[in-house]
Amino acid sequence: MGVPEFKEFFDGEVFLDSEKRFYGPKERWLPLWHGVLRCDTYAHGFRAKKNGVKGNVKGEGRLLGGVFMFAPGDQGITFEHFERSWGDHAKIPDIMAAINRVKRN
Repeated sequence: MGVPEFKEFFDGEVFLDSEKRFYGPKERWLPLWHGVLRCDTYAHGFRAKKNGVKGNVKGEGRLLGGVFMFAPGDQGITFEHFERSWGDHAKIPDIMAAINRVKRN
């Protein structure tokens, strides 16, 4: 799923960092050997396969990303998630709760 699917749940602007420039004050890299030895790497892969998620395995996979949600005005960052390992995605209920908090304000 991508930005168009996310916009169905949120009446506002959605920005995608397609150039991958917003990684916080410091890029976070997961060493290859560390990622291969982590049990959650395999658990995330198994979960994705079980749910029919297909990846393209393109790009630099060692650079960890994240999700940031900014609210309008002076509310600032209302949600953030930093990837800890490969396949560690933000939980949908947490994102939806942050969206609902912004909607109420």
